[in-house]
Amino acid sequence: MLRSTPRAGDLGRHGRDPGEPAPVLFERGLYMAGSKAILHRLQRVAGTVGSVLVIGHNPGLEETALALADGEGEAYARLRRKFPTCALARLEFALESWGELRPGSGRLALFQTPEDIG
Repeated sequence: MLRSTPRAGDLGRHGRDPGEPAPVLFERGLYMAGSKAILHRLQRVAGTVGSVLVIGHNPGLEETALALADGEGEAYARLRRKFPTCALARLEFALESWGELRPGSGRLALFQTPEDIG
């Protein structure tokens, strides 16, 4: 999961009630995509979109998460060891637009594996 948090008050700026269902867009090209394709697609997300969930397969998802994360923290160390099936990586970014997304620009706020939840 990749989440953009451009600034404090971001939810209000995007005009979306946090409880409102988010639109869903299926893009078959991302399913088995590599990290370059995933990053390129994320850079084209509309500025009004505050959060994005990317679902796909490895190695693309793992490579994307590793590339976008700043390399800090215990969550990153765990991600580097293994990104198993059904794992979740949540990255947070301090960006004005998705077009600014670059390698190392995110903070890995959460890395959760099936083993973590039981």
